Parts: sequence; structure tokens; C-alpha cells
Amino acid sequence: MTPRRWREHASYVVSAHVIPVTAVAAFAATAFGMRFPQRDGRPGDTSAQGLLFAALGAATLLLCRRSPYVALAGATMVFLGYGLVAGNFNPALQLPIMVCVYYLVLERPVRWSVLVVSVLVVLIWIIAIQTTSGAWIGPNRLGTVAYIMLAAAIGAVSRTRRAYLGAVEARARLAERMREDEATRRVAAERVRIAQDLHDITAHHLSLMHMQVAVALRLLPDRAGEAADILRRLQLTAKEALAETKAAVGVLRSDDHDSVMAPTPGIDDVRSLIDGHRCAGMEVELETEGDPVGLPDAIGLTAYRIVQEALTNAARHAADGTVRVKLTYGFHTLTIAVSNPAQLKPAKPPGPQFGLTGMQERARAVGGSVSADRRGRSFETVARLPLTSSDPDLSMLYRSTETHR
Repeated sequence: MTPRRWREHASYVVSAHVIPVTAVAAFAATAFGMRFPQRDGRPGDTSAQGLLFAALGAATLLLCRRSPYVALAGATMVFLGYGLVAGNFNPALQLPIMVCVYYLVLERPVRWSVLVVSVLVVLIWIIAIQTTSGAWIGPNRLGTVAYIMLAAAIGAVSRTRRAYLGAVEARARLAERMREDEATRRVAAERVRIAQDLHDITAHHLSLMHMQVAVALRLLPDRAGEAADILRRLQLTAKEALAETKAAVGVLRSDDHDSVMAPTPGIDDVRSLIDGHRCAGMEVELETEGDPVGLPDAIGLTAYRIVQEALTNAARHAADGTVRVKLTYGFHTLTIAVSNPAQLKPAKPPGPQFGLTGMQERARAVGGSVSADRRGRSFETVARLPLTSSDPDLSMLYRSTETHR
């Protein structure tokens, strides 16, 4: 049984027995209190008639939790009936009324509780005036009203405390649900990020390896030495692909605590990325404008992946010519522009542009944007990324993508 179920079961057991115990205790206290003489000289009541009215008053308490209005009306009728039969007023019979008032204020709406208690106070005050002697505001008369007001005040305090505890529990449940929703959101974001990384890694390295194999095959008949160099670079490219694949999925291996961690790529690795494409036979020019600044891990990785995807698209779809990569550092924004010669007619109908969608999603995740459009005889991809991250959790998210070697 969970702690919450245990508390609910215990509360049910206590609630089922507290009312009968209260009724028995009220009967004993009422019967005991009726024995004492009053301050104005009235004698106490030790007769069987007094015990009968004490038992009737206590019996009304059996309904005070389920129907407090009915219980209060019954206790008041017992109180009035005793006065009519005995011709005397005994404050001890107010104890059942006080218990009913407490439960009425605790369980029922405030507006109706105030109205009922006000009417009851006036009624008890009138009875006290008719059955006691002395000044209008005397100890006996004030005491009868004060007992009712005290019970109502205790009920109001208990009601406020119950509402406060309920609000605290509700906030705790809401916080727990929010933590669960946040954990689910982070898991979903991590799955999307891993999928994007795998797409970028496989598309980039496979395209690069395809170019290297094509160049090696073309050089193999007449220039075997250069072809061998290309094949050695192909081996390095495959090794890099394996390492970056481990970087993308290594975070899932949470049980491997002794592995060595390697950092994820960033904006400083763009030059080596371009060098790899140059070695594969692609003509790539890199231009940097403005003063380079250090970027947060999330933005640096996003910039690297955008350049990587743009170069991959150029290798797969561009016409022969030079691919130009331009990095522009502004006051608040890093602008990445990758342009390449466009084919006059696509080799095949365009399918779903997952690469462009992935770049746009990456840029939006860090507060940037990506656009791609054909301009004349060239195709240009432009990304605008902030130089600082507005979400401190992004760095933690992207820092977790380190590889296990």
C-alpha cells in the first residue's frame, strides 16, 4: 500500500469512529455538567430526566458530520425541550450544540454558516434572558453566547487550516506533474536532437565518402598514388563518422561511467570541416567578417551542424563550381551564408527536405532562424543565430552529447 493510500485508509477509519466517540464523550460531559448548581443559585439536575435529555442531545451528534443542519436543529430542539419540560435552563446542554456548530462551520459554505450561527446566537440569547436573572449583559448570559461563538471560531480555524493544507497538497501535486511533464519534454527534445545529429552525421559523411570514392576511382587507372591517398582519407572519414555517431548516441549509455568523454564540435571546427570537403575534391571558400567571439555550446554546435548540412546538400545537389561559406559576426547575431551553383534542372523531383527542416528546428531551438532560396544561378542557405543563449538549460542539453570512446 502506497503512503497516500495508507493515509486515505487511516483517515477513513478515524472518520468512521470519531463521531460515535464524540457522541459518547458529549453524553458523559453533559450528564456530568448538569449535576453542578448554577451561579445564580439554580440547582443542578441529577434526575433520570436530565440523563435522558443529555442522551438525546448526544445522539444528535451522530448526524453532525453527514447533515450538520439537521444535527444542529435536533440539538437545539433538545435544549429547548429541556427548558420547557424542566422549567429551567442548564448550560451543559449547550455542549451538543457547540459540537454541531463546529462541524457546521467546518463542512458547510461560509455564507450559510454565518447566517445559521447568527440566528442561533440570537435564539440562545433570548432563552438566556427569559430563564436567567440579572442584567442584560451578565456573566451567565454572555457565557451562553460565548460558548457558541467559541465553537464557531474553532470551526473557522479548522476550516482555514484544512483549506491551507489542501492548497499545499494541490501545489505539490501540480509541481510533481510539472516535473514529470518537464522530464517528458526533455526526453522528447533529446530524442529529436539525437535523430537530427544522426541525420547530419550520416548524410555528411556518406556524401563525403561518396565523393572520395568517385575521385579515387577516377584516379586509380593513371594516378594510383593519389588514389591511395584518397582512400586513406576515406578511412579517416569513416573513422570520424563512427566517432560522431558514438557522440550522438553515447548519452544513452548511462551505465558506462568509466568511458572517456570527448567534446562536441563547435564553430571553431568549421574550418576542419571545410578542409575535409576540399580533400574530397569540392571547391570551398571560407570568408569571415567581423571579430569572432566565443559561442555557447548549444549555439556553437548548431552553427557547426548548419554548415555541415549545407555543405552536404551542396555536395549532393549542386552543380560544378565553388561553394562559398561566409561567417559574419555582428553585434548580437552570427550570420552564416552558404551559397553554391544551382543545377538548371533538378536530376529528380524534390522529396521531403528533412535537412532544411532539421536546420530550421535547430536554429529555432536557440532563438535563431534559417532560410534557403534559389537566387538566379545559385542556391543560398542563410542562418541567423544569436551570439548569446537566452535559455541556460540549452547548454546543459547540448553538453550531454559528448561521446564515449
